[in-house]
Formats: sequence, C-alpha cells, structure tokens
Amino acid sequence: MVDAAITGDDFIQAYKDLPTADARHKLLQSLVQQLSIPDCHILHNSIYARLHVDILGCLPIELVAGIASYLPPWDVFRYRSVSKRWNEVLSSPFVCSSSFDAYFPDQEQLDVSGPYWPRRFHQVSKRRLALVTGRPYSKSLLLNGHPWRVELISYHDGMIAHDLDHRRTIQVLSVVDGPIATYQTRNREVISKIALSRTALAVVTIRGYCHVFHYETGEEGSFRLPCQPHSLVVDEDAVALHVGTRPTTIITWDLQSRHAREIKNDSSSLLHMFLDGKDASLVLVHGADADGTPMNDKGKTPPPNFSGAVGTRYLLRGATAVLQDKITYFMLPPDEPQIPHDCMKAFNTYGRCVVTYGRRVGHQDVGNPDPWEYGEHRWYLLVIVHPKYQPQHHHHSKIPPVVIYRDPIPQLMKARPDTLVASQCPDVIHYYYSSSEKFNYAVANYLTATYASSEIDDISNDNEFVMGDTKPTNPEHIMGGDDRFFVITNELGIHVWCFDEDVALFQETSRYREIRRGGAEARARAREWEREWNSKQEREWKIKDDKMTSSLLTENFGQGWDVRGWS
Repeated sequence: MVDAAITGDDFIQAYKDLPTADARHKLLQSLVQQLSIPDCHILHNSIYARLHVDILGCLPIELVAGIASYLPPWDVFRYRSVSKRWNEVLSSPFVCSSSFDAYFPDQEQLDVSGPYWPRRFHQVSKRRLALVTGRPYSKSLLLNGHPWRVELISYHDGMIAHDLDHRRTIQVLSVVDGPIATYQTRNREVISKIALSRTALAVVTIRGYCHVFHYETGEEGSFRLPCQPHSLVVDEDAVALHVGTRPTTIITWDLQSRHAREIKNDSSSLLHMFLDGKDASLVLVHGADADGTPMNDKGKTPPPNFSGAVGTRYLLRGATAVLQDKITYFMLPPDEPQIPHDCMKAFNTYGRCVVTYGRRVGHQDVGNPDPWEYGEHRWYLLVIVHPKYQPQHHHHSKIPPVVIYRDPIPQLMKARPDTLVASQCPDVIHYYYSSSEKFNYAVANYLTATYASSEIDDISNDNEFVMGDTKPTNPEHIMGGDDRFFVITNELGIHVWCFDEDVALFQETSRYREIRRGGAEARARAREWEREWNSKQEREWKIKDDKMTSSLLTENFGQGWDVRGWS
C-alpha cells in the first residue's frame, strides 16, 4: 500500500540519494516496466521535450545577435517563419542590424534608430534571396530582333550601352527608365568596341581612335591608338586599353587630364585589368611562372605552363605611370604539376576577375574514388575582387578578397562554362553553359556553400513561355550582373532579369511575373503536401507502434515477465 505521506519530491530525492549510477539505471528500468501505454507516451513526449530545446528562443538577445552576425540577412529573414518565438527574436533591431552590418559594406549600414529600417531590411533580404536562389521577379526583352555583337553591348549598374545604327551610333539606356543618351563620333565612324561606366561611355573606332563621352555632362574627348586594342575597360571617365602582348602594353587616358600614359610590362599572359578612375590606379592580373614573375612565353610554341597568378599595380597620377607593387594571388607549391597553358582562362567583368584553370589528372589517378575527379582535368575557380572593394572585404573577413573554389558546381564536372560573371555581390557567380539539348544557367552562392539551379533556365526552356517570338538557336552571352539585375544577350535581343520585386523594368514582359507567382505557389503547395504527408506517416507509424506494443504484451504476459501493477 502506498504511503500517502510520500510526495513526488520525496521520491525524486530518494532517487538522487542512490549511491551509484548503476543503481539509478536499475531503478529507471524497473519503473518503465510499471508504465501503461498512455504513461509510456507521456514519458516519451517528456523525454523528447527535454532533449529537443529551442535554444535560439531561450538565448539572451545579445547572444542571438552574435549568432546573426554569421548569417546573411536573407537567412535571418527566412528563419522567421520557423516559429512565433523565432519571428519575435529575429525581428529585433539588434539582431537584424548585427546580420546586416556584418554582411554588407560600410556604406550600407542599417540605421535602426528610424522607423523605416524593417522595410529596408525586408526589401534587401528578399532581393538577395531571389538572387542567390536564381529566381528573378521580372524580366524585359530589349531590341527584339535587332542585330547585335557582344563587343558592342556593355552593362554597368543598371545601365546598358548598345549599337543602335549599324555600328555608328551607340545608345545608353536605363533598364528601368529607358533611353538616356545617344552618341556618335563627329564623322560617324564605324565603332568596333565599347565599354560603359557609371558616368561615361568609351568607344573604339575601326580607324584607331578611342572616344570617351561623359553622358551626364556631355563632355567628350578622344585620342589616337597605335592599333586596335585586345580589350578595353573604363571606370568613371578613365580608360585603359590593352594594345600589345609581347610585351604587354597598356595605354591609359582620362577626361580630366587628357593625358595618355603607356605601360609596358614584361609579360605575355595578361588575364585582366582593374582600373580605378577615382584613385588613379591600375592593376594588371597575369599568369605567373614558377618564380612568381608574370609569365613571358617569349614566342615559344607551345607556351610554357603556369604556376599561379600575380598582379602588378601602377599609379596614374603623373605624366607617366609608376609601378607601385606586386601582388601574389596564388602560387602552386614547387613540387606540384603546373597548370597547362591551354587550361587557364579569365572571364573579365567589372568588380571581379574570375579565372578558371584546370590541372590534369594523371592516368594512375583515374581509379581514385574521389568524386570530384573526372576526365583528364580537375577544374578550379579563382575569384579576385576589384582593389577598390577590398578594404570593405577586409572589414568582413567572411568574404575574402581572393578565394579559390575547387569544382564548385555540377556544371564544372562536365566542362568549363561557356561564359560566367561574378556579380557585384561578393558571394554570387552566374554561369552559362550550352548542351546539345538546351541552354542552361546556374547561380552558385559560395558564401553559404549552396548551389541553385536558376529559374531562368526553367522558364527560358518552358514551351509555354517564349522569349520574344521564338526560342534562341545560337549561343547566348552573359553581359553582367549585380544585386538587382542580370543581363544576357542572344539573337532575340537583350534580356534583363530583375531580382527586386518593387522595380518595374523598361519594356517589362508582363507574363513573367504571372509565371513566377505560379511557380512560387506550386512550391508552397508542394511544401504543404510534404508536411501533411510526413504528419500522416507519423500518425500511421504511431498507431502501428501502439498495436505492436499491445500485441507483444498480450502474447507474452505471464511468460516469465516480472510485471506487477500493470493497468
């Protein structure tokens, strides 16, 4: 008979007073044998609740803010939907500012002292979430059916420059507001190359002149080139042109000084040029030989192999360019095989230099179980941030200014992409690669180590949605991208994809938003169906478990079990 004077506290104290862990374990085992099926369910739920605690919801807000500094804002935004408590905690201004300020550059700090910061946090987070998952909100098609050349289209920060009149007139337009300005040389010369910056348009004519046109002020200037350039970059109203390869020869010029400077570098392996018009500096990125100097093949056939990538920095503030220093981006260890000369390629884009390089896998390694090894090469990506942005990246150490990725997405398991561009977002790279069946796009979000197959790919190949009057049949080209827009070209025209749902594009394709909403609703229904299915499965397993327990008890009751007081 149970002594009514014995309370639950007395029982717990007696349990704690047992001398050994083994004695406590035996007592627990004996207690379990006395439980009914409902008691077992209560015990199971209590143990589950004891071991599965919402730690985030229980932490002080200061610690949550510290955790949030390691999460991008769009993850903070997404995790609010986990529970009411998470929504409350992750909506705190202290938490939101910790995540926002740690991730974005200094000039974009979130001011939580005013009333509008929640809206800004919401807008930026949704925009970046659409970007990293490859799901733009809208698109437009410009110059439908108009003939185009890649070298006569340039994109920069929501602005596009393109050929308007058979290579004699260039138009500058905003992807939001439409045409802004047009430009042609005084003699309407035929134009061979163009480049666009935030304020200026640079064009090269087939007669060998470079013209710089400030499309905000109307100021204009030009200078003579010794030959047609291999490449052209512009920043603010300054230009740099690669005009020679052995040795590398660069000519720089700007509207303010109107003075041309020539740079000769003992290298034949120029990969990229970083021009900073405001700081009056130029960084050349080269392939490097084994001792770390810029590679000069001296006309050898085949060219020597590479051992790394280096940079040389020049100041452009005087009458002549001055070599300031050398930068080492990466070098292979001396005992490792070099990079074959035909396995290194640079994709030039404003703000980032992306270098793909491959290293041959020896035949003795073909049987290696490493899943990343394939064919004859293993591919890598080297991403270098423009020097003007590097101080911001040092401020946030989680986004290094120079980083190497090894076979980062499935596309590189097949071959190098046809084109790619690193957007001005530090963690996003767009890829384009063609196959025999269709054209494909991908977005790799490196910072969070995720890979997204872009919705652009799905919609572009959807038979119910045709970009223009027909589907493209020739290879496409990525012109550029940033945190708001992504621009590609094909024979149908210039396609602009927008990741900001509040922006209405110039000549926007109205049906795209409808299709995107349909896709989002389909994903929501799929998630709801999955939750219902999991809940149903859990209920069915619980019923089966109860029936099995009852069956075992019925079959084995009295078969040598020491069961007392069962109810």
